Order: sequence, then C-alpha cells, then structure tokens
Amino acid sequence: MIMFNNLLFIMFMLFIVVISITTLIIRHRAKSFESKIFSKLNEGDLVPYLLVFDYKSPMFKRIDEYLKNTNPIDLNIVFISSPWLFKLKEKSWKYNKIYFVNSAELKTNGLVKMYYRSEKGAIVSRNVIDIM
Repeated sequence: MIMFNNLLFIMFMLFIVVISITTLIIRHRAKSFESKIFSKLNEGDLVPYLLVFDYKSPMFKRIDEYLKNTNPIDLNIVFISSPWLFKLKEKSWKYNKIYFVNSAELKTNGLVKMYYRSEKGAIVSRNVIDIM
C-alpha cells in the first residue's frame, strides 16, 4: 500500500513538472510570435505602438469610435475580423496602417493588446483596458 502511494505521488509530481514545462514553452513561443509580428510590422517604419484587436472584443465599439475620430500617427493596427468587416472599417477609419488577419484562420475570442518597445528594447504588451 505504501509503495502504491509513493508511486502515485511520483506520477503526480511528474505530471506537474510536465504541465509546468509545457506552459513555459507555450509562453516563450507566444512572446517570440509577438516579437516577430511587432518587428515585421515596424520594418523600416519606427512606429512605436501596435494595437492588436478582435472584432469580438468588448472594447471593439470604443476602439472603433476612437479610430473614427482620431488619426493616430504613431500606431500600427492589426484588426482580426471577417474580410467584409475589415473592408468596411478600413474605409471608415481612413487610416493607412491597418493590417488584416482573417478571424476564420485565428481563434482569439476577443483579443485586445497594445504592444510597444520599452527603453531597454524589450517588447511589452498591455491590455488595452489598462490604457484606455
């Protein structure tokens, strides 16, 4: 009985270690992906901010109003939506640094993130709710 409990404990601990390592790998890949997107969109264009948002976001109406009424020159935008909504918003926002990601290809469930490069050069991400 004691040997079975020890074996069960060891299996449980191995499970926790595997989950922890998997989580670290996923976070590292996500940060790497964010860094690649930010660097790619800022290639030759030193725009300091990148706003990535999904049309399903609860902040969508607020962001939509902001982009209709202002022309932020220091911002690149990645809009995750259907093609028809992107075309509609691209015209109404009258802003030329909007990039499209098809929502059918990327499941995000309401993503809203602002990315910028810190003074030390690291890419930092913040929830837009924290900023607006």
